[in-house]
Amino acid sequence: MEILQITNALVEEFIKPIPAFSAMQNVISQNYSIAAQKRMQSAISHSAEERFHELLNEYPHFLQRFPLNMIASYLGISPETLSRIRKNSLK
Repeated sequence: MEILQITNALVEEFIKPIPAFSAMQNVISQNYSIAAQKRMQSAISHSAEERFHELLNEYPHFLQRFPLNMIASYLGISPETLSRIRKNSLK
């Protein structure tokens, strides 16, 4: 896997001659905004256990790809709370 990192100035240069690049940037920006809004809404209206199960349903591979402390941080809970939730979920 390779990651390409470019500056905003370079993005602006690509947008002018390549209309598809502009469209792609708009789609990425919209998807990011939607994901951020969903995450914020979930943090406000769901319990830690509900957020964990939502994460499992949407991104089941995350538990194998990321350390638990990162997942706990993403969910806005402590690693200890995540461990308790996982333990209860396995029952």
